[in-house]
Amino acid sequence: MTGYDEASMIAEAIATLDDGDEVLGAGFFGAHDLTKAATLGSAGGGILFGSLGAIVGMLTAKHVTAQAQGMTRMLLVAVTPTMIHVMNHEGGPDMQKEFMSFLRDSVEASVSTLGASKYLHLTDTETGAKLVLHGTLSSLSPQAEGDRIVFDLLTA
Repeated sequence: MTGYDEASMIAEAIATLDDGDEVLGAGFFGAHDLTKAATLGSAGGGILFGSLGAIVGMLTAKHVTAQAQGMTRMLLVAVTPTMIHVMNHEGGPDMQKEFMSFLRDSVEASVSTLGASKYLHLTDTETGAKLVLHGTLSSLSPQAEGDRIVFDLLTA
């Protein structure tokens, strides 16, 4: 697993992309759908098995939901001058490296906030493809630095 510092995330993105394109910024995000799955899994596990069951339920629900959609629980988002790459992180040999990508010229990016969580809404204006990613700007989170850079690059 890579570190959460920006240099480590960029290095992982460059190694994964292997196309020579300059990576301007990278951050770890989760898909918005996984946030919903985690809430439901946590509630169900907690009701049946208490606090430990809530944690196990949350992680299991996120993993199963992500895998069913062809993604990992944690996604590495890399921004290049021309592209936004959404890559699976630690997905195993059967998982595609890149989950989704967008041309920066044809993507509309917007942000919504809920507490310390920020949601990055990406919509391809040409194809209609959409993806909502969950990130954080909390100073307590080690992944906040990369998320902040990605948010700044895409919403400036």
